[in-house]
Amino acid sequence: MEEAFISAIVASPDDDTLRLVFADWLDEHGQPDRAELIRLQCRLEPDRDRFDDDTINALHRQVVQLLHSSWPGHVSFRDQEDRWFETVSGLSWASANLAPEWRRGFVETVGVHAGNFIRHGRDIRRRYPLLRRLIVFALNGWGERLAACEWLRGVRELELACWYSDNDARAVAGSPHLRSVERLVCWSGGGLVQAETLARGSAWRALRGLHLVSAFGQHDGWVEAVNAAAGRPVGSVYVFDEEPFPFAHDFYEGYCGYEGIYAGKLPDGTQLLVQETLEAHLEGRPVDYYNVDPATLAMVVDGLAFDPDGTPRPEPFRVPLPPELGWRKKDYDREEQRQAHRARKDFLRQAVGFEPALIRVRHVDSDWLGWTDRYGDSLRGAWGVPDAPGFDPATDREIRQGGNGATAYEWVRAGMFDFHHRESDDTFTRAGRSTGDAFVPW
Repeated sequence: MEEAFISAIVASPDDDTLRLVFADWLDEHGQPDRAELIRLQCRLEPDRDRFDDDTINALHRQVVQLLHSSWPGHVSFRDQEDRWFETVSGLSWASANLAPEWRRGFVETVGVHAGNFIRHGRDIRRRYPLLRRLIVFALNGWGERLAACEWLRGVRELELACWYSDNDARAVAGSPHLRSVERLVCWSGGGLVQAETLARGSAWRALRGLHLVSAFGQHDGWVEAVNAAAGRPVGSVYVFDEEPFPFAHDFYEGYCGYEGIYAGKLPDGTQLLVQETLEAHLEGRPVDYYNVDPATLAMVVDGLAFDPDGTPRPEPFRVPLPPELGWRKKDYDREEQRQAHRARKDFLRQAVGFEPALIRVRHVDSDWLGWTDRYGDSLRGAWGVPDAPGFDPATDREIRQGGNGATAYEWVRAGMFDFHHRESDDTFTRAGRSTGDAFVPW
């Protein structure tokens, strides 16, 4: 019966009704977690790229918990897939480096080393009958063998998330097994010659779009060259450098938690990143916290203001707090701190119309708050660097086998950036929260 449901869903992949009926059947046959994943992701699908609503964020968290967390009676879905591929391939988790992504309850995207797909493509396609998007890592030196792989048939979107030789590009562009590809994605760093080779390729007769993921400004002239080579407008570019930096309204509560830092908006669309602080600090005066009368210390909410499009404004945002919401000695507990922060946010709401909200800004550069950095060390070290030609998961088992492409893909896919706050650093995602605190929007 399960096979019949799967076959019907494969035949009508856009029909959520079939998926939800299948979820009911799974519930009745002892697979409630699998049923719940289908229901949650079908409900989340219209908003899966949104992180600015508490209800939507709650769905994200439930999905991520099912996918990535285990508890008595439940092995995470990601762990299940890792164990399956380790068994099929005979490789360790690091060497296998299979990267499945779920949508509406089923794996529709897989990232995999080119050599692993060549060897195990048949098992991958059987395991994931709804696979529509294939992400290839470490293609360098594997192009001809991948192009000859019959298990590419039926893939509708191909992403070459790595760097490779011109010969590899020519081989893939001439594959007889990629006729179903409608969208091809490549990464900057390979040059215009490779882009033109891919645009002219005979492999993808159904191609509607050739998309570039660009970092470090490597996209000048790309769209024009691709369109000219293809003879029609197919080129587009996503510039990672230009993506805004998001901060969830409660990002700091999970990030550090003890200082009152909030993100939010004013009624006119002004975006704010603000911190509760002492007026003495702003004036550069020292404070003896444990021997001072709190009544003598004025407190303000001070911070950065941004236009609705995220452009920083030169003037600071500053609102004095009333004495009853002023500074208290530093020995009060975490819950008392939270109550004080909530009271001060309520005052801001009444005083200036401040509402906690996810904000997206061009950059943050402040002595007191910190600064943002789009490129972390791992991305800087990986971008544009081809892996050793033909490096093989079956023999090079001590290396993370997705290579430089897998490292960079994880960073770009989740919209990561580094946030440096005084003496602490952390990595944030497109959800506006630290990776150690929040769901990763995959």
